[in-house]
Amino acid sequence: MTVRGQYGKRPPLPYTPGFEGAGVIDAAGPGLLKRLRGLKPGKRVAVISSRGGTWQEYVVVSAREVVPVPDDILDEQAATFFVNPATALVMTQSILKVPRGAWLLQTAAGSTLGRMVIRLGKHFGFRTINVVRRREQAQELVQAGGDVSICTADESIEKRVEALTGGAGVLYAIDAVGGATAGRRGRRARVRRPPPALWHPRQRADVVGLAPDHHESARRGRLLALHLGSPAAHLDDAAPVPPDHCP
Repeated sequence: MTVRGQYGKRPPLPYTPGFEGAGVIDAAGPGLLKRLRGLKPGKRVAVISSRGGTWQEYVVVSAREVVPVPDDILDEQAATFFVNPATALVMTQSILKVPRGAWLLQTAAGSTLGRMVIRLGKHFGFRTINVVRRREQAQELVQAGGDVSICTADESIEKRVEALTGGAGVLYAIDAVGGATAGRRGRRARVRRPPPALWHPRQRADVVGLAPDHHESARRGRLLALHLGSPAAHLDDAAPVPPDHCP
């Protein structure tokens, strides 16, 4: 989204994207923090850059923005250890405040973020309905701990949710897709009789939208637009978006 110019906070150009990364220190300047953290050439670290620019072979960052990494943590894990985990935690616990036993529906559930939400569900006791596009991925997410998976290639989201919740619908959702998936749900919600059970029939659903460009489904509830300008900023910057602001 940053490369396309669609991220919540657009940087001035020219710009190299990337807030996170992992690598080995090539050189280290003086300072107390360097000594306290043992930051020296050859030390393996994870990087959290508030200015971006980590998608390159060399990057200059403050000692505050690097964290020593144990040998038993893979590079792939070290390079993504902050933004997605913090986002998943804040969305489910601080913004949506999903209670124990409640259903949370999420699209793009096979993503790294979606898998983290599944693990948080197991930890905090809420149940996940995981929407994906491929059948093999749906089975994989159930094996990974997801309570239910829905494959949009051969299943109706509305019918499955209605069956799972006994017609009560869901009150919490994370829609990382928007566009056709959310729009299709929204259009069906307006024309089907009786009203579909995707959203709770008597209460507004809270929907966190990471890509709220075409959130027709938000008209059925309350869209909470979350804009992450940097890894350490705006994690609590979520506010209700009036229905007339949703295309």
